[in-house]
Amino acid sequence: MPKDDAIYYYADGEQAIGPFSLSKLKLMAKGGIISADVYVAVAESDDWKPLNELLVGKSTSPAKSPALKRKTTSGRFDCVLSLWREHVLRWPHAAIAGVMILLLSFWLYGWIDEHLYPGGFDWHLYLANAFMKVLVLALLLLGIKALKDTRKLAPLTSGLKKFGVSLLLVLLFLTALPSAFFVVDLYMVFSAHNHKQTYVSVAPEQFRTSIIENRAVPVLGEDALVIRDLNTWLLYNTGSIEGFVQKQLKRNISPPVSELLVLIVFAEHHPEVDMTEDLGAKLQALANLYGFHSWQELNSFMFSQQAEW
Repeated sequence: MPKDDAIYYYADGEQAIGPFSLSKLKLMAKGGIISADVYVAVAESDDWKPLNELLVGKSTSPAKSPALKRKTTSGRFDCVLSLWREHVLRWPHAAIAGVMILLLSFWLYGWIDEHLYPGGFDWHLYLANAFMKVLVLALLLLGIKALKDTRKLAPLTSGLKKFGVSLLLVLLFLTALPSAFFVVDLYMVFSAHNHKQTYVSVAPEQFRTSIIENRAVPVLGEDALVIRDLNTWLLYNTGSIEGFVQKQLKRNISPPVSELLVLIVFAEHHPEVDMTEDLGAKLQALANLYGFHSWQELNSFMFSQQAEW
């Protein structure tokens, strides 16, 4: 009779995989991880017998003594597969898992939109977007696989249940479609990175050229002219700035300037939110980008050029 506390290996091609207890082998066979008639042997023994015969205690097949090389495994992957087959691929567990994955995916989409919204030059945020979308896609495909496998293992008899599971599969599939566009984010990683490198390298020179000659320049476009007009409007006009900003956003400007304009409009519409620190940081970053130590120095340069016109 087999001993429950004995250590066993099972034959897999030319290797012996183990060690496992007899109860673990029985659980693996029940979960479909290994075949019930796989050959097993006690550790350090070459007396191999089918597992099902070992469990029932009857020998109907001759033992064999193959020279197998034992391969020790932690069995963690086998445990995961066993848990998947035993606890997920059954009703209603598979349906509950599908609903939970669907809700988690909706939450992750919302979190991505709130925390990983990239600007034109934020290549690292595009990369984070791609990673998160791949994660969501993997979760949704896992839910789809669980439902499809469970339907094969335990076909549903109720028409209402069939409709519910089919509807859940459709929702999982439709929710997975936006995640498939992670390839676009990967493209934007390279595009934003290259655009930023080019912009940063020419920004100081082209900004001054644009102001001095009062014209658009190749890479910056009308960035400098829009900033000049914005400062002039803030000095000499009162009232809502939204209309002015909408006109500026239609001009040929780059992401840093458009992001500044959007931030100004947001501050205008939400006076209860203190945007002083955010606006100050944005203005300082732009000044540094254009080769000035501060926003005040940038303004002084622009108005000195206007005085010469």
